[in-house]
Amino acid sequence: MAFDKEFLLSGSAAQAIYEEIRDLPVFDIHTHVDLKMILANEPAADPWMALCHGDHYVSSIMESLGSMDRQTFFDPKTPGYDKWLAYARILPHLLGNQIRDWMRMTLAELGIERPLNADSAQAIWDELSATLQADRWRPVNLFKNSKIVLMSTTDNPVDSLEPHVEAEKVFGKGYWLPAWRPDPFFNLRPGLIKTRSWIEWIEELEKASGASVMGNLKAFRDALARRHDYFVARGCRVSDYGVTLPYGHNVTEGRAVAIFDKACREQEIDDSEAADFQAYMMRFSIGLDFEKGWVSQIHFGALRNMRDLAVNLGGLDSGCDTTGGCRDASQLLRPMLNHFDGAGSKQHKIFLYTLDKADWPRLAGLSRIFPSVYSGVSWWHFDSVSGMLEMMRTVPELGAGFRKIGPFVTDARNIYSLAPRSEVYRRVLSTVLGEAVEFRSDPLDEAKALARHLCSDHVKRFLG
Repeated sequence: MAFDKEFLLSGSAAQAIYEEIRDLPVFDIHTHVDLKMILANEPAADPWMALCHGDHYVSSIMESLGSMDRQTFFDPKTPGYDKWLAYARILPHLLGNQIRDWMRMTLAELGIERPLNADSAQAIWDELSATLQADRWRPVNLFKNSKIVLMSTTDNPVDSLEPHVEAEKVFGKGYWLPAWRPDPFFNLRPGLIKTRSWIEWIEELEKASGASVMGNLKAFRDALARRHDYFVARGCRVSDYGVTLPYGHNVTEGRAVAIFDKACREQEIDDSEAADFQAYMMRFSIGLDFEKGWVSQIHFGALRNMRDLAVNLGGLDSGCDTTGGCRDASQLLRPMLNHFDGAGSKQHKIFLYTLDKADWPRLAGLSRIFPSVYSGVSWWHFDSVSGMLEMMRTVPELGAGFRKIGPFVTDARNIYSLAPRSEVYRRVLSTVLGEAVEFRSDPLDEAKALARHLCSDHVKRFLG
C-alpha cells in the first residue's frame, strides 16, 4: 500500500510498533472466499466484478443515497460500468464510512492513488481493466505474492472439500484449511435466512454420509460426527457457528428426540422448540470440537434480510442485514461454557463474536472468567477503523488484556480486500498499543513484543 507512513498511526510509538509487525505473515481463520474461483485462476471480468460484486454493503448504500435503485441494480442487463459509475458518484459523500475506506485502500493496493469519483470513474475503470488482466493479479498469484500463509474457508458439513485437496497441490500443505459450519442443520426455522429447507439439508447429509438419518436423532448425530472426522482428515482445526441468539442451556436427549422427530415429519416448530434444538446440537457439535482441541467460533447478533423488497429482488444476502445483539448473552452462554470448562479440553478454545457493541463488556468478562473463552475481534459492521479502535480500547481493560482477544480475521469475500484489511488491523493495533506507551508509560519493548505475539504466535498457538 502506498498511503503515507503515518496512515492511522497516532505517534512515534505507534510507528515503531507498526514497523515491528508490518512484514509478519498473515493468518486468517475466518473468511468466505471462494476457493473454487481461486483455483480456476481466471482474471477478473471487469473492475466491478473484481472489487464490488457481491458486497453486501454496496448495493444498499447505493440505493440509500439515490445513486441506483434496486430494480436497476439487480437487473442482469445492467452493465457493470453503469454500477461502477453509480458507485463512484457516492464515494465522495462517504467520508468516515468503511465502504470508502476499503475501496480507497484496495485501489491503492492495485496501484490507483487518485480518488474514485464521477469524474475519474472512466479512467480508473480503464486502468484497472488492464491491471487486473496481468498475471500478478490473477487469484493464485495474488495469494502467492502476499504475506498470507494460512487461510480458512467456511464449509458446510456436506461439502466434499475437494478444492482443498487441489489447493494443497498449488499452495502447499496447510495453506488452505476448511472450517466446519454446521448451523443449517441446527436451525429448524431456516426460511428466514436460508435458501434450502431443513429437510433438504438432511437429505444432503444422507447423501454425503451414506446413512439414513431421517427420524433417527442418534443416526443424525453419528452422521455429523463422521463428517467432522472427514474434515479433520483434510486439515480442519476450526469451527464456526452463526446464530441469532447463542443458546447454551442444557436440553435432555428425550426433548431433542421429540423435536427432531417432529421436524422430520415437517410439522411446525415453535420458538422454544427451535431454541432447544439449537442448544442441544450446538453442545453436541462443540463437544466434537472439544475432543479434537479445535477453535470453536460463535458469531451471534445479526439481524438478517430486514427489507422484504430487497430480498424479493436480490435474494438473500442482498445488503439488508444489520446489527442486533443480545442483552442476555452471558446468561445464555453460561451453561455451555461451564459444561466445557475444565482441564480436559486439549487446548480447546471458544471465540465469541457479537454484532452489538453493548455486548463487548459482557464478552470481555466471560473471557476473563473462563480460561478457554476469548472475545472475538470486532466483526462485520465493526471491522471498520472506528470499530477496531473502540473495541481495542474497551475489551482488554474489561477482560484480561489483549491476549484474551482472538486473532484478527477478515471475514472477507473479496480477495482484493484481504491485504488492506490486514493492514488496517495492524495499524490500528499499533496505534492502541502506542497509546499505552505514550499515555500510560508502558515500555515500548513490551508493546512491540505483544504486537508480534498477536500478529503471529497468537494464532499459531491455537492451531498447533
